[in-house]
This record gives sequence, C-alpha cells and structure tokens, in this order.
Amino acid sequence: MSLMSFALKNALSLSRVIFARDIIPRKVGKEVLDSYARFVPVPETLRMQEDTLAGEIPALWVWDRLIDGTKVLYYLHGGGYHLGSPITHRNLAYRIASTIKARAIIPDYRKAPLHTFPAPIEDAVRGYEALLNRGIRPEDIVIGGDSAGGGLAIATLISLRDRKLPLPASSFVLSPWVDLECKGESTDYNASLDPWLNLYAIKEFSRSYLNGTDPAHPLASPINADLSGLPPLLIQVGSHEILLDDSKRLHARAKECGLESKITIWDEMIHVFQAFQAVFPEAKLAVAEIGEFVEQMVPVS
Repeated sequence: MSLMSFALKNALSLSRVIFARDIIPRKVGKEVLDSYARFVPVPETLRMQEDTLAGEIPALWVWDRLIDGTKVLYYLHGGGYHLGSPITHRNLAYRIASTIKARAIIPDYRKAPLHTFPAPIEDAVRGYEALLNRGIRPEDIVIGGDSAGGGLAIATLISLRDRKLPLPASSFVLSPWVDLECKGESTDYNASLDPWLNLYAIKEFSRSYLNGTDPAHPLASPINADLSGLPPLLIQVGSHEILLDDSKRLHARAKECGLESKITIWDEMIHVFQAFQAVFPEAKLAVAEIGEFVEQMVPVS
C-alpha cells in the first residue's frame, strides 16, 4: 500500500468517528459534502447538464466531450440513503462512463429521514422508465451504484423485472450495502480494518431509512430477494470493508438464482475505493474491469 493510500485511510478514520457519534447532523453532513464536492477539480473533458426525470426527479448528466455514442450509464449514488448527491459522485460516474463509452445520468433520488423506504426505489424506477420513454433502448443502458446505491441498483432491477419492464444490458455494484439487518460477519472481523464505516453508523442509517419496515424485506435487503432473470452482474469490494460479506452473500445469492455474476475482492481496499483514483492505483484497475465487463455485455455503439 502506498504512503498516500495510508494517509487517506487515516484521514477517513475521522469520518468514521463523526458518523459513529453523530457529531454532525445528517442534513448538515449532506450540505457539507455537497459544498466540498463542488470544489473538487473535475477533468477538463467533463461536461455536465442538469435534467429532470419523470417531471420531478432532479438529475445530472455527465459525459466526456470526446465520446459520442448511444450508451447510457444510469448511476445510483451511495450515502446510506441519507447523504450524497449527483455532485458528490459526478467524478466517479464520469470516469466509469468514459471507460464504458457512455453518458452517465445520476438521479437525485429522495432520501431519509424526510423520505424513507421505499421512496428511493420508487424514484430510481421512475427515472429509468423516463429514460425508456425518451427512446433510449434498454440494451444501451447499464445500471450501477455504490454502497447504498449498489443496494438500490439491485432493488431497482428487481422492481423493473416484477413490473415486466425491459431490463438494462448489464449491471455493476461497488461495495454494495444489501443487508440492512447488518448481520454480515465482516462487520466484526473487519471492524478494526475499515477506516470509513462502522456497525453503529450503518445500523443507525438502516433504522432511520426503514422507519419501521422489516429490514429483511427483499427490496431493503436484496440478499433475501429472488434475483432470477436480472442482467449480468459485476460486484467489486475491498477486503478491509465491514460490508465485505454483503458482497460475498450477494454473489452467492445471485449464483443460487441462476444469475451471471462475477465478484472481485480487492486486497486491502476500503469502501468504494474506486472514487479515489488519485490515491489508489487499484481504483483505475477496478474501473478498467468495469469497462471490460460491460463491453462483453454491451458492444460499443
């Protein structure tokens, strides 16, 4: 692990303490993250355009001005169903979209505590339907997400299938949070290794988001769902995450349901390490793997 990687992991430990003790209220935390993200440099070739899906869901398009094609990345950002926005995830979505030769659209779905389960899923489904209604072909769409956005991506696919809507060509999830009961053994054996998340924080996010709903509900915890008939799935996760077992169990469940699924466990990596390409060499390799996986499923247009 590089010196920069070591420094970042220790810096993230501060966030871990903040979330554990709830020092910063979640609304303020979201505003702080959004404000910070606006000052993060963006690549010179990145282009952005605001949009509204289904008449009321804010969204942000990001793309590389040098890339032209019909492929679309429908990206669902993470943040524990409380934090995050298209702004906080625009760079990550841009880099993935550029790799798969696509434009990315990031919906700003409703979040807890004001909007609890299943509001984010409803918004994600409506946003996808809006893309179809604009004439974007499902075979040109890739759906992806990180952390809670990864769980949301799987729940969205389940909902689309159950509504008999055309499914995207492929999917990928980064460090997905797919067990809101928080029962994975890695929450214990990786507790001292994960500089980003802790069991207290994810349990609090789960409780607030579910607002009384059973955490075992298959749309809240997709590891309990029937995953049959969903598009091919790539799962990426770091070996130092407390959510490592979420990814392992999601992969096992996908295989059990007959789904084409691949999991890559990146050694000594942290939660959604793909977002830190300036620090982790592995981040670039992971994004390249997404590109290779998607290209097998969706030929470059």
